[in-house]
Amino acid sequence: MPVFRYTAITSHGVRRQGRMRAADSSAVTRILRDQGLWPVSVDLESVPAASGRLSGGSGRLSGGWSRWWGGIGSARRLARWPERELAPVLRELALLVQAGQPLDAALRLSATTGGGAARLRLAAVVAAVQGGIPLAQALRDQKASPLVPALVDAGENSGTLGETLARAAELLERRQRLRQQVMAALSYPLLVVGVAGVAMGVLLAGVIPQIAPLLADQPAGLSLPTRLVLATSAAVTDGSAAMGLACGLAGGGLIAIAVQRFVSPLRRSRLLLTMPILGPILRQAAQARFVGALGMLLRCGVPLVPALGLATPVLEHRALMAAAEYLHATASRGQSLAGAAQGATDRLAEIRLLLSPLVLQSLRVGEEAGRLDAVLIPLAGLLEERLEHHLKRLLGLLEPVVLLVLSLGVGLLMLAVFSALLAVNEQVF
Repeated sequence: MPVFRYTAITSHGVRRQGRMRAADSSAVTRILRDQGLWPVSVDLESVPAASGRLSGGSGRLSGGWSRWWGGIGSARRLARWPERELAPVLRELALLVQAGQPLDAALRLSATTGGGAARLRLAAVVAAVQGGIPLAQALRDQKASPLVPALVDAGENSGTLGETLARAAELLERRQRLRQQVMAALSYPLLVVGVAGVAMGVLLAGVIPQIAPLLADQPAGLSLPTRLVLATSAAVTDGSAAMGLACGLAGGGLIAIAVQRFVSPLRRSRLLLTMPILGPILRQAAQARFVGALGMLLRCGVPLVPALGLATPVLEHRALMAAAEYLHATASRGQSLAGAAQGATDRLAEIRLLLSPLVLQSLRVGEEAGRLDAVLIPLAGLLEERLEHHLKRLLGLLEPVVLLVLSLGVGLLMLAVFSALLAVNEQVF
């Protein structure tokens, strides 16, 4: 039998990894659930040599091996299923299942309407489900985000698959919106600076060299700004600027390598999250993702301790993940999240980065009421709205500042050149 490598979370929040021989990945999932474990990932590790038997020289694996080889073994070669492709698939499946379509029929219909790589992945999911593998495991084999199989698993066990698929789609869509908002806020100033840099380069490399000979023989001499412009233009045209840029990039690369080697990932993450302007954006986005994922997992019936373990990777920053892991460990000992955060001593700095006063107060209220999910899901929406307003304010401030600075730079460049040309014109006439 093939060997599978698995990762699971115990009821006490301990993450376990191991290997198991089983007929297919669904058997591994069933065994882990029977042992009281919550599967996170199940991947094919090795195949016995005897399993390569071919039937009738046709070049296809015989019997039941073809089922797990086509639907499960291929997962080892797959990259992660992009969330932008998975979200519409889950949304369509949710609509079909809630409308009364059987799961296999809904999957087949989605596979026919999908496009590109999503269609191939859905075809593998259809084959796996028709072969008796649960939908959660089939999605896990296709390298879906770990949150999605966990939600689907809870929905299959509770009989609310349609509703759970809709919630999983909503979670992925919200994460996509957050990511797009942050990328737009960070990329717009860079785009403006890049366009301005190209314009400056055209002036320095194409325009200034054409008029430089007219200014070279001016008897009265040139002003300091004009000399600086001409020297910069000469450096651009003769390659000195390119060499300086290459040296700067090489130096920056060496510094990055040194930081990567000698500064711990936790400290690098903490420095990134405390940077001016960028740090608050990254923290707010991570808070919204974590709170939304945790609330959705709890709403779908996942216990708190496994839900914390499943929601931790969405933070994406090592310092914040360390804080979530601390909360995970304390929750597994029966302590409340709010109490653990307030009494923290080992990870106090990281917890303050992860849990704002609003989030901490909401956790306390939700735990006291016994409805943590009812508090976290609306809180995630509120955090997303606050992040959106923060990004709009930031863009509203950055846009005029960037345009003003670039306009001043181009204006000073042109002023230096045209003042020299006017001086030449006065001497001629």
